[in-house]
Amino acid sequence: MTVPTGSVSCRDWRRCAAADVLPLIRAEVDAWRRTLAWDIAEPWQVVDPARQAGQLPGLVASDDGGRPAGWTAYVPHNGYLQVMALAGRDARVIAALVDDLIASDEARTSAATIVCVRDAHPDLGRVLASRGFAVEPYRYLMCGRIGGQERLDGGIARWHDHAEAMAALCDAAYRQQPGIRAFAPGGTSAEWQQYIETIVAGTGCGWFLPESSVVVVDPADGRRDGRLAGGIMLTDLGTGVAHIAQLAVHPAARGRGLARRLVATALAEASRFYERASLLVASSNAPAVRLYESLGFVDHASFVVARR
Repeated sequence: MTVPTGSVSCRDWRRCAAADVLPLIRAEVDAWRRTLAWDIAEPWQVVDPARQAGQLPGLVASDDGGRPAGWTAYVPHNGYLQVMALAGRDARVIAALVDDLIASDEARTSAATIVCVRDAHPDLGRVLASRGFAVEPYRYLMCGRIGGQERLDGGIARWHDHAEAMAALCDAAYRQQPGIRAFAPGGTSAEWQQYIETIVAGTGCGWFLPESSVVVVDPADGRRDGRLAGGIMLTDLGTGVAHIAQLAVHPAARGRGLARRLVATALAEASRFYERASLLVASSNAPAVRLYESLGFVDHASFVVARR
C-alpha cells in the first residue's frame, strides 16, 4: 500500500510551543485510560519536560492549515530507537510521521527502529508495512472477573528477589522464539535483565505487584533463588486492573500445564484487591491465546509492534 503524504508537514517537536504539544500528550494519556484501562498520567509526567530539555526527540504533524494532526516520540536506547507513541488523524498523517521518523538522525544511527504503540488508527500497521517495517499485531486482552480463578499453588512460590533468575528464564524461554521482541530487541541476557529490572523498579508497565507475582523454582536447583522453571509478573495499572507484564516457562518445563498454574495462582492472589486483569499477547502466539481465552480473557484493544 502506497500512502501519499500530500500537504502534511512535520516539525521537530522539541522546537514546538507547549500549546501545540500538551494537548496531543493529554489526548494520548486519556486514550490509554479510556481504551486500555491503563493510567499512564504519572509516568508520562516526564515527557514534556524531557521534550523541552531536548532529551526526547519526536515530531508533530500539521495539516495544510497549520493545525496539529498527529505526533510521534521516540527514545534512543541501547543502540535501538524505541518509538513510544505514534498517532495521526488519518493514514496520510501517519505516513508523513513515519517517513520523517525513518529519515531522522536517531533512526539512521540506530541498529533498528522498534515500534510498540497503541493501535490508534486502522491504517497504522499497513502504513508501517509499506515503509519496510516487519509488523506484528498484538492483542490486548482483559478478564472482567478474576475472583473465580482456581488457585493451584503446589510448588509455586511468591516473588522474592527473583529478578536475576526471571531474566535468565526469559532469555532461555524466548531465545528460539520467532517474532519481534519489543523490550529485548537483540535478545541478549543484558537486555532481559534490564527489562525485568524495569518492571520491578519502573512504572512504564504499571507498578510492580510482588505479592501477586509467583515463580516455580526448578526442582533440580535447591536454592530458593535458583533457576526458574516458570514465572509470572503482575503490575498495577492504576485503574483497579492487574496486568500480566511477563509470563515465561522454561523450554524444558513446557507441556505440563505450568503456564496455566502460574496464571491461575497469580490471578487468585491479585483477586484480593483487583477485579480485572489485562495482558498483551502476539496474535501469532496461538498456544498463549488459547490459554488466556480459556481463562476468560477476551479482546479489549490492540497494539502494533514493528521493526525496521
